[in-house]
Amino acid sequence: MVVGYILRGAIAGPLAFVVGLLLGYSPWVALGLYTLIGSATLVLIPVTRKLIGNLADQDKALTATVRWNPRNYSALKRFALNLIHIRQL
Repeated sequence: MVVGYILRGAIAGPLAFVVGLLLGYSPWVALGLYTLIGSATLVLIPVTRKLIGNLADQDKALTATVRWNPRNYSALKRFALNLIHIRQL
């Protein structure tokens, strides 16, 4: 997931640079857009995802619908327990 955020920032930054140059801005302004948009994308996408996840309470909603989860484990803990179970086989 982190690699995806970095790739999005790496794509959005140069794209903002090219768009800035095509709109007639100076190369310095385009370079500023490159760094601003790339950094903002890298920071704001995970923050927004975290906020939406907390507001929606997706983890609790997910664990409430799963039948084989009698202890109401979180999704990450279930994943780890499944990995441990698979390695023991």
